[in-house]
Order: sequence, then C-alpha cells, then structure tokens
Amino acid sequence: MRFSLLLVFVASFISACSPPPVVAQAPLDFQRAMYPFEIRGLDGIVHEYPFAGGFVQPRPQLVDLDNDGDDDLVVSEGGYGLAYFENVGSGGPGLGFAWRTDALDAIAPGTWFRFGDLDGDEDFDLITKGAPGRVRYYRNTGTREAPVFALAADELMQANGTDPVTNEDTSIPALVDIDGDGDLDFLHGQADRGHITFFRNDGVSAGLPQFNFVTVDFEDIEVFEDNPTCEEPVVGGRGSLHGANALSFVDLDDDGDFELFWGDFFARSLYFFDNVGTASEPDYTLISEAFPLDEPLTSGGYNTSFFGDVDEDGDFDLVIGILGGLCSNIQNKFDNLFFYRNIGTPADEQYMLESERLIEGVDLGERAVPTLADVDADGDLDMVIGNDPLGILGSQLTYYENQGFATGASFQLTDPDWLSLEYDFGAYAPVFVDMDNDDDLDLIVGGFNGRLAFLRNTGSRTVPDYELEDERFQDIDVGQYIRPSFGDVDGDGDFDLLTGESNGLIKIYRNIGTVEVPAFETEPNGSPVAADLAYRDAIGLGIDVGFDSAPRFVDIDNDSDLDVLMGTQEGQIRFFRNAGSTNNPNYVEEQGVAAYRPTTVPVFGDLDGDGDLDMIAGNRSGGLLFYSNGVFQVGISTPPETPDDRTLNLRAEPNPSSGRVTFRFDRSVPRDAELAVFDSRGRAVTRLPVDPAERFVEWSGSGRSTANMASGVYVARLLADDQVLASTSFTHIR
Repeated sequence: MRFSLLLVFVASFISACSPPPVVAQAPLDFQRAMYPFEIRGLDGIVHEYPFAGGFVQPRPQLVDLDNDGDDDLVVSEGGYGLAYFENVGSGGPGLGFAWRTDALDAIAPGTWFRFGDLDGDEDFDLITKGAPGRVRYYRNTGTREAPVFALAADELMQANGTDPVTNEDTSIPALVDIDGDGDLDFLHGQADRGHITFFRNDGVSAGLPQFNFVTVDFEDIEVFEDNPTCEEPVVGGRGSLHGANALSFVDLDDDGDFELFWGDFFARSLYFFDNVGTASEPDYTLISEAFPLDEPLTSGGYNTSFFGDVDEDGDFDLVIGILGGLCSNIQNKFDNLFFYRNIGTPADEQYMLESERLIEGVDLGERAVPTLADVDADGDLDMVIGNDPLGILGSQLTYYENQGFATGASFQLTDPDWLSLEYDFGAYAPVFVDMDNDDDLDLIVGGFNGRLAFLRNTGSRTVPDYELEDERFQDIDVGQYIRPSFGDVDGDGDFDLLTGESNGLIKIYRNIGTVEVPAFETEPNGSPVAADLAYRDAIGLGIDVGFDSAPRFVDIDNDSDLDVLMGTQEGQIRFFRNAGSTNNPNYVEEQGVAAYRPTTVPVFGDLDGDGDLDMIAGNRSGGLLFYSNGVFQVGISTPPETPDDRTLNLRAEPNPSSGRVTFRFDRSVPRDAELAVFDSRGRAVTRLPVDPAERFVEWSGSGRSTANMASGVYVARLLADDQVLASTSFTHIR
C-alpha cells in the first residue's frame, strides 16, 4: 500500500507543484592546502606532507622547472594531474621539496609524461599520453623560470604529416639525444619482446618537433625471458624479462654518452645497460639486472627511474617510483617513492638510499575513506579512516585523535587497527551516527560486499564501547564498495540513508521507522524499494557519475537544509545544492571541487572554528586531500599559489632558529609589501616592512608579542594589498 500511495504522491508533486524559487547563493570556495595543521604518526613525528594524497603508483621526474639550478620533482599519481614540488633545499620539508600544486596547468597526463626541450628554445616542453597509443604535445609558452604549458598537438604526428608518433600506453618512454646531434629523440620500450622503438628528431617546424620513425629494434636490445620469477635480483645479471616498462637514459659515468636503465613489469630492480659505443653511435651491453650496484633496489616490480641533480653537487641523484609488477607486495603500497643520493662523483657514482617515501604523509595504502566525529566527546573532531590495502583480506580502521581544539585541529595517530575488525569484507567505509537516539555515536561500516555492519555504542559519549550487532544491517546491499551517509533528507525528523557504490549510481533508503528504532525497506536483493528510487529521481539525485560514487549529506551553504557533495572515480567532487527546503528538497548541480586523485570520498567538519565546514577527501591512492572553506583561520596553512606565483619562493634561515631569522625570496615584490609572522593559532607575532630593492628581510627575533614565544612551528607570509604572495613555515626553539 505504501508503495502505490507514494508513487501517486510523487507523480502529483511533480505535475502539480512548481519548483521552489532558486535563490542565488555564493559558489563553493574550497582552497587546497598541504599543511593546514599538524598530523603525527604513531611515533609522534609530524608528517612532512600530511595531505599529499598518498601514492600507490607514482610516476616521478626530476626537472629544473623554475630554472634555478637544481632539479624539482614532478609526480603523477593516477594520471589525473601533475603534482609539482619545488626544490627549495634545506629550507623545505623532507628532503627539500616544497609542494606548489597538484595540477600543473590543469594537465591530466594519463599513464606517462616526459619533460624536455622539444622546440629548441631552451625551455622545457612536455609530452604525455594522448589517445590510446598516441602522444600529446604541450609547448612551453612561458619562460624557463615560469613555464606555461599550452596544448600544441593533441596527436603528435611524424614529419610526413600522416603517420602518428606512437607509444604503448603501459610503457613510459624517454627523451634523449641518442644520436648526438643536439636535439631530443623519442624512444619507448615494447612489452611483447622487450625491444625499443626509436623516433629520430629531425628538427622543428611551426613549433612542433619533427620526429621520424627509424626502427622497432633499436641496437638489437631484447629484454625477454620465457619464465620470469620473483627471485631476488642479482648484481651482474643473469637473464632478462619483459613486460610493461619504463626507460631512462643518463650519462652516468660522465663520458659524454648515455647509459640505459630499463624498469620492467617482471623485474624487481632496474636493468643497467652500459653504452660501450659513443654519443652518436651507441652500443649497449647489459651490466646488471640490479641497480644501484651499491645498494640494489628490490621491489614488487615495474620500477620507473629518473636521474637528476637534486643537491647541486654536479652529479646525478636518483628517484624511483614503484608501480607494482609481477611480484607486487603490500609494502610497496606504502613505500613506493624511493630517493637515492649520489654521494660519489660524476665519474664514479655511489648511491645511498635516503628515503622510501620521498613525499611522506598520511597514507593508508589504498582506498582511504575518512570520517570526522567527536569520538571521545571532548569538543573537537577526531578522524577515523577506513582502507583497503589487501582487498577483502586486510582492511582496517585507523583512529586519529584530535589533540588540538575545536578552533585548531592537531591529529595524532593512536590506533592503526582500531576496534580490530575482522569482517568478511574489505574496503571499510566508516560513518558515525546516533542510530538509536540515546545521545551517543554508533558506528556504521560499509564494505566491498556492498553491505553495512552496525556497531552499537554500548558505552557512553565520553567512553564509547562499540559492539557488533549486525553484519548485514537492515538487509541493505548495493553491490560493491558501498559508501554510506546519513541525514534527514525528507524532513521527518529521523535519519535516512544515502549510498554510493562501484557502478556510480546513488541510492536513497528512507527511514520508515523511528529515531529510536530505524527501519529501511529493501527489495529481496538489498536495493531500495521502487518508491524510494522514484523519490530519489524526483528530488534530482537519480544520477550516474560513472564509477565509485561517494555521496555525503552536508549543509555546506548553512541554509538549514542538506546539500550533497559526491566523490567520483575521476576525482572531481561534484556538488548538488539543495535549492528546495528541509522537507521538500530539490537538488541542482553546480560547480564542484577539482581533485586530481582517483576515487575521492569527501567528509566535512569545521576544523578551524570559523563557523564553516572544511573538507577532507580520501582517495584510491590511500592518502588524504585537504580543502579549506575560504581562508583557513589557524594552523600552519600555506595558501595555494596561483601558477603566476609558483616561482616566488620564501624561505627562513636558519631553520630551526632561536633568535635572528633572515627571510629570503627570489624576485622583487611591490612597494607596499610586508612580511608577517604568525603563531600556530593564527596570531600575528610581528610585521616587518619590505624594501622593494632587496630580496630579503632581517628579523631580530624580538618585537611585540615575542617575549614569551613558545617553541613550535611559525608561519611567515609575504603580503601585499591583503594578498598572500608566498608563505613558509619555520621552527622557533626557546
């Protein structure tokens, strides 16, 4: 009876009622930030890049993108964007790479990219994956110091104008002057027999490199073996492998020609081929199946390497991204961006491993799904993250306690396997809700199997005790990768359920029970009943976002009704504003939030006490992205820089400091500029005028509000006309 009556009601509502008037409201104002506040690991050490987003298959390149003499780092994760980390040396986090953007010129490179001067004007251009098997070319229309990459050829053609330049999508090519004529040629490996295809660069025409196909069997190299295994690689070599591959060329021994390094899907290390020929007539011989020779890499396979001078000492350092091959292992979902420093000489290299997580931040392995709630009822928002590093065999809930305040978050990892869940499904997706209206938070956990587990809080608000009550809550089943969110969508005073799933649909289950005893109707297969699906369609949520929908009820515009923001497989967080009312919703899609990582899952909370909701988004790469709603009010946030500002580097020397500090920047600033120092609560410590003729500011370390400066992290900002030109953090020690 309810089914038929509701269908009649929905039909009457659509035909007889005009849509509610739409009141113009401000668009979303989310700003990406890498360092908004501290997050500490289990060991208490602060993450250097807390919101880097995690890495599962990082594809790195070292390139001097700002022309300052040292090599910066560009990484693609998932192929949705190019993350740019400027090399600022000892003044930066970690090994000196300071995050600038997740989306260099909004380029989505796909499975590979390479920088190189392809038009002969002495700045870096860019090639990336285009259509399947094709090459896309971006020409640098900016300068060497401030590049701007503009699409010049969606499909790069050979010099004859009819045949395309090709590359296997699963293989990462190389740009190198392999024939010694002063321009960059294009080479890529083949997955079938491990041969190399060679396109020679014969000049430039109309700004486009003129490549000509030469051979599919460059130098008779064949990387092939019938029966590859997962044995340890051996220095000196014993055989070859083949598969998806990554090429890298470098003059490793400073003799004027290029050595070759081959990373393969089946190879646990790097194959090292020495050039025993010349710069113009190379001749390659296999030296070793393991590299570096001093401290060989051993991973799960498919290692992509790139050499560059990071520390400006005249020799080549090495970065390796581990994409995961035949012998892929759980550890490489966490440790997969290796950095080796060359502590030898240009002619006699010696590599020392310095980091297995070059960009170290929150990383749960794969499919991070966060939720925010005041778990311990101390007045601030704690964070619980589900993950899926081993599929159905190894998910956990990770608990981060907020040890800061409601007006300034500071998270500490306190339990990496919170509650020790051992259900028959993976890909945990937690959400807190007071399901029984007893004034404490219960816990719902979704999983790979499309179902929900219900854990009732049998403790209290301040000392919760979660007990599993139902592994198939209310018989709900959406298929795979359920992503739940609860909210009163129909305005009747109880919690309804909104779900996302792997196939990209969203579903609504309306609560026909009470606030104390909820009840959700389902079909025999666990789907919503027809009336709920009809209601979903009528209010504007009958949509398909492709794959991996992750919707979240949230009143993002503070107008007392529930909006919906939704993560997607493509990363974009889509925004559906409720243009209706609390009990008569009408969802209209507006501009969402760009996120350059795959399979995003958003969650919202006021993390700086300014009265609006900030956003944290998990993603498939296992980490977190942070977006401030407007300007973040506290913490150590460095506001995102626009492309025009990305070369303005501000650094503090010395760092740490116990007194005098010199703030240096690398280009001139307006006459009315000032340098301001703030503490971790956002309070101004000092403000100093900036001489436009100088590129530094001296601070004695004293001034108003400095007498009792506590040890800790402080932020310095270059300001002009109320705009932040550049920011940096530094540590003060009393």
